[in-house]
Amino acid sequence: LGWKTTWLGERLQWDGAIYQEEWDHAQIDAFAARVLAGATINGGNYRVRGLETFVQGRAADGFTLEAGLAWNHSELVKEAPFFWADGTPINFSSLIDPSTNKALANPAGTIGSSLAGAPTFQYNFRARYEFAYDAYRAFAQIGVVHQSNSLSTTDRVTLDEQNKSIAYDLPPFTTYSAALGAEKDSWRVQAYAENLTDTRGELFANYSLGYKAVTVNRPRTVGFRMTYSFGSR
Repeated sequence: LGWKTTWLGERLQWDGAIYQEEWDHAQIDAFAARVLAGATINGGNYRVRGLETFVQGRAADGFTLEAGLAWNHSELVKEAPFFWADGTPINFSSLIDPSTNKALANPAGTIGSSLAGAPTFQYNFRARYEFAYDAYRAFAQIGVVHQSNSLSTTDRVTLDEQNKSIAYDLPPFTTYSAALGAEKDSWRVQAYAENLTDTRGELFANYSLGYKAVTVNRPRTVGFRMTYSFGSR
C-alpha cells in the first residue's frame, strides 16, 4: 500500500509505502549449514513487514530539506526441513550438541530469527541551500545516513576458530557528508567530504581462514570535482 502526496502548494512532498512480503524457501549456502559442501539449497520461509517513507520540503526559497526512513521486521515463520538418510525428518530440538550440552538449532534458522543483512531501521537526511553569488549558481549541503545493527548470516550453528557463532552482529553506524559547489554556463565545480567522522561501519562479515573477515564502508573521503557540459544547456 503506497502513497504520493503534495501539500502547501507543492512546497511539501510526502511519499511512502507499507508492505508485507512472504519469502518461501529462501536459498542458503549449504556449506555454512554444514550439510552439503559447495551446494545451495532451499531454506525456510520468511515474512517481512515494513514501512518506508520520504519527505521533501522547501523551507524557504532555495532551501530544501529531505528525509527518508525505512523500518523492516523480518522473521522465520517456517523452518527448513532436513531429513536423515532413511527419509525421516530431523528433529533438531531432540539432538544435543556435546560441546555445549544444549539442543541443536536448525542450521538454516530457527522460528522467529531474522534475515541476514537486513537492518531493522535506516534513515537519511539532507539539507541543501541554493543561492546566487555574482554570476554563479552556488549551493551548500549536508547529509547524514544511519543504519541499525544486522546479522551477517542466518547460520547460528557453525562456530569460528574462537568458538563464536559466525552469525556475527554488525553494529549500527552513522555517517555524515557535506558539499559546496557552484556552476556557470557549462562549468560546474564541487568540493565534497564523505564520512566526515571517519566511521568504520561494518557492512558485511564472514568466516574466512579461521577468522572473522569484515568488509567496512569507505573511510573519510575528501575530493574536488569539475565538470563541463558540451553543447547547449
